[in-house]
Amino acid sequence: MACFTDQALPFLAARMGVPAMSQEELTEQGLRVERFFRKNPGALAEITQFLSWLAVTERVSASTQNQALSSLLFL
Repeated sequence: MACFTDQALPFLAARMGVPAMSQEELTEQGLRVERFFRKNPGALAEITQFLSWLAVTERVSASTQNQALSSLLFL
């Protein structure tokens, strides 16, 4: 069974936009994200709701939505 981190690493690498990041650094970032969602299982729904609110209600541009998502990834 693949863990969340295995599935999330390609996504994290693309979102972070840091091609020079080593595999070890990327794995560590993935583990941090995985630990966060294990401790806060409802957070993913809240993040999804917030990003949807930005897009639908606030009608922000795609780049602003991407910046918001990137910011959340680095929290």
